[in-house]
Amino acid sequence: MNNSNLKLAEQHGWIGPFPCKPTVTDMSLWMSFGPSSPPKKVQARAKRKSSLTEEWISASIANTFSTYQVQVLTFSGLEPNTEYQYEVIVDSDIWVGEGLCKDDFIFKTLPDKGDFETVFMSCHGIEAYEKAADTNIGNTWEMWKRLNNAITERDNIRLGILGGDQVYMDDTFTEDISNFDPKNPELTRRMIYDAYLKYWGTPEYRRVMVKLPCYLMWDDHDIIDGWGSRKEQLNISNSDRIKEFIFQKIFKVRNFTKMEKWRHYGSHLFVAFDEMQASRNPTAMKSGVSSFIKNQGEAAILALDMRRERGTKEDDGSLQILSASHQIAIDEAAEKLTDCSSVFIVSPVTLARMSGKIEFILGSISNFMWQLGSFLSYRKSPLRVGYWSFLFLVGYWILYSESEKLPGVLQALSLMIFLLAITIFNHKNINEYFPNTGKQIKAVSYTISAILFGYGMNKLLPHFNDGIPSFEALSTVAHLKFHELDSVIGSGLSVLVILYFTLSNWSKFNTVLKSRFTDKKSLATCRGWITKFGIAALVTLSIFNWWRGLPGIETTVENLVLLIPYALLGICVFIFFLMALLEGMGVVDTIAGLNDDVMDAWSAPEHARSLKWFRNLILKLSDEGRRKVYLLCGDIHTGGLSEISFKMSEREGDKFNLYQITSSPVSYVTMPALVEKITSGVGTVPLKESQKKDAPLICEFTNVFFRSQRNFVILKPENGNLNVSYYFEDLEKPVVYIL
Repeated sequence: MNNSNLKLAEQHGWIGPFPCKPTVTDMSLWMSFGPSSPPKKVQARAKRKSSLTEEWISASIANTFSTYQVQVLTFSGLEPNTEYQYEVIVDSDIWVGEGLCKDDFIFKTLPDKGDFETVFMSCHGIEAYEKAADTNIGNTWEMWKRLNNAITERDNIRLGILGGDQVYMDDTFTEDISNFDPKNPELTRRMIYDAYLKYWGTPEYRRVMVKLPCYLMWDDHDIIDGWGSRKEQLNISNSDRIKEFIFQKIFKVRNFTKMEKWRHYGSHLFVAFDEMQASRNPTAMKSGVSSFIKNQGEAAILALDMRRERGTKEDDGSLQILSASHQIAIDEAAEKLTDCSSVFIVSPVTLARMSGKIEFILGSISNFMWQLGSFLSYRKSPLRVGYWSFLFLVGYWILYSESEKLPGVLQALSLMIFLLAITIFNHKNINEYFPNTGKQIKAVSYTISAILFGYGMNKLLPHFNDGIPSFEALSTVAHLKFHELDSVIGSGLSVLVILYFTLSNWSKFNTVLKSRFTDKKSLATCRGWITKFGIAALVTLSIFNWWRGLPGIETTVENLVLLIPYALLGICVFIFFLMALLEGMGVVDTIAGLNDDVMDAWSAPEHARSLKWFRNLILKLSDEGRRKVYLLCGDIHTGGLSEISFKMSEREGDKFNLYQITSSPVSYVTMPALVEKITSGVGTVPLKESQKKDAPLICEFTNVFFRSQRNFVILKPENGNLNVSYYFEDLEKPVVYIL
């Protein structure tokens, strides 16, 4: 037998072998050989590490899956609470892999009595971290190294729970899945597998996973950012209907709508999750979904599949997280739960995080900003920057024009057109993102437009006595003055500022910077000067416009009224400039991404019905408060602890409290500390059935703490309590809470 080929897996692009499905007497090994031809023969053997002279125990094949050539081999008849060394032989070679040695391949069976420690983590996004880290990518795998040390030092760690975003498919297919070709399934499968290999194939990751059996539950990035919360998944747009008609009737070619493309894409990723992740879990409680419940020692683990059915509309048209039949299956499993003193609910998205109002405001404004330019392109593009720059230039020149005979008319009518265009073309978006105030927003817009129209017509009508005047005659009467020199300087400076910030945030420009400045300090110094020049340009532009002021408007009673359209148009022009600037910097896409995260959470207004069911499930699992329940969440790129309170009856003080333990990210970029502070909420935050003041209360929560650093958590049952150790990247020792 040849055991010298340590790079065997890397040569073939294999993933594994990873222990899974641990019990007191059994352990399975999961491995994937990719979408190409599998090896001819795969064997696995193990023996107690304390007695290496004894005979090897052979594993039997328990399961195989064909798409990604997955094999699951199972060892049976093992001894409880025992450490085993194992080997996997592929054809005639022992599978070790680069950077690992034979001693890394160990697993421990569960104890037959007493509890054990569990690792919980989520959000393994190495590519985003390395982009944000510039040249300092040496820390990419820092938390995995610390986790490996913890597993080595703490003998009682026997299980890992991965709470979502084990891979980031956004990096492979882009967030608008533009890299997905529905007509080439083989290429898609290859790209999916390569993404898994990129995230799971490195020595740092494998060194942990070859010894830590894990349960895995997916979240959106395992499919794509915001899966199930995206409008294009749920509705066929008018533009898609037009394209479909043109392609079918004129070109006689089948065209995939965005909605169909998303469905095809999802079907590929569902298969990938089933084979690459769910096959390592206990048996699902219902066919077609991956939720499961499993007794582990004195605790039970309920993991919720919150992605496969997310977004599908219910009978009344509302969105769902879990289907009605899925909820029934979970309820039935919860009723049969016995012989456990605590329950851990794995919910990849959070219940407690921000207040409902903060979520509502952030989600509404951010996505509405994005919708205004998304018809041109899904993500930041020159088209979107140019669109807002064009609107700014038009508005700027109109703002700084003046007419003695028709003062403010051009400004009033232009502003009216801007307002009506935004209101009419976005009336559905206004209703969707501002359900409580949408009607009022549209009413105010129409009222202001009517007043501006009335003012303009009042000035123009005297010139219509002899019929409709020609454009030339109207131009003669208006006799507009544009103050060309000032307008050229002002608009030119503004465009230069927009271009400066666009180019300085261009990905290719940043690539050039990284190649020129190979050390972090020099790169940071260069970027500091770039930022200073940008700020100086903005200050210069502001001083120029302050010095220029508005065109010669005298202070009279009539002109005070005239200032209103000027001021409102000035606000519009400033918004156009700001949008062009933010588009160029890529900030609009970043802010708009908040909406998907907000829509994903249990606390989103659209999920009030699901949250009520979830409350009832938690109370059922608590056995009327006699059993402890813990919520394990990820997703939000910050780690922390929250206390949630549910009312059990109408009696005063009759409440059930549980803790939400959030661990995210283990590898991804953390939430900016300032954003974390703003959105964490202060005091007790109520979650109601709707945004109305008198809406019934579902639950309330208090955020104990959050910290924006990469992290993982170790859970240790101890004397009827739960010892929760948060390992943060910037802290040498863990932050410990006893719950």
